[in-house]
Amino acid sequence: MINKKATELDKKVIIIGKRSNLSNSIKKYLNDSIVLSTDQIKNLEEILIKNEISTIIYNTACKSTLINEKIDPTLFSYYSFGNLSEFVKICLKYETKVEKIIYSSTSALYGNNKFSNEDSPCKINNLYASLKFSSELLLKRYISPSKIKLIITRIFNMYGGDDEFSIISKIGNAIKKNQSLQINNYGKSIRDFISINNVTEIYKLLIFKDFDGIINVSSGRGYSIGSVIKIAEEIFQKKLDIEHRKFDEIKVSIGSNEKLKKILNYTEFENVAEYFRNFQS
Repeated sequence: MINKKATELDKKVIIIGKRSNLSNSIKKYLNDSIVLSTDQIKNLEEILIKNEISTIIYNTACKSTLINEKIDPTLFSYYSFGNLSEFVKICLKYETKVEKIIYSSTSALYGNNKFSNEDSPCKINNLYASLKFSSELLLKRYISPSKIKLIITRIFNMYGGDDEFSIISKIGNAIKKNQSLQINNYGKSIRDFISINNVTEIYKLLIFKDFDGIINVSSGRGYSIGSVIKIAEEIFQKKLDIEHRKFDEIKVSIGSNEKLKKILNYTEFENVAEYFRNFQS
């Protein structure tokens, strides 16, 4: 058998997570990529057999909204962790067919942190973060010793695309539709917001970059929710109808993107004002 070195032309990109906003965005940039739902994990085996070599992006996880719902704990645990275990098993079986795995993790692992870098300690304080942390550990345990490169992206507060979940989209929708919006803790919480356009571009670079390890996907800037509301109100020229409530949440979450800049030479980030201007039109 002739060993063929992977190039940008023959490398197949497979994306796990059909309902993911990020998956849909990446698919638009990479038209020939293959997108599978978690229910189709077993189909991955057939795809790997047919292709010379692949990069796999794993974008799926239990939605944080599902965590607060009363669902069957068996189904919940399998959706959160069982599918990933099946995925890992297939990748190891076809180890020579998988060049790298890019696993989409979360900044929630850092807890309260004004400027978290990749070496910052994880502070697990909720079920969602614990599931993501456990998933990272599973991948490190089984994939890292293999020949497959493993990239773990810890994504900060992403907005844009088909997003209906982020506070950014909720603010835009509420102002545009003259609806009220619940805001936690008087908008004092600070977050690092990054556009899905930036995240997609970063993933494209990671697909072909000779790199493995953990990397923050963040803008490196912190905005209070209150300041984001003011930006939106100025652009829309109207006030947001706010319902204030007290809520136990992370107060500050800002990520260092020095590693991102150094590894990928990626330095240009969209800001929330651009998003609201486009949202308004």
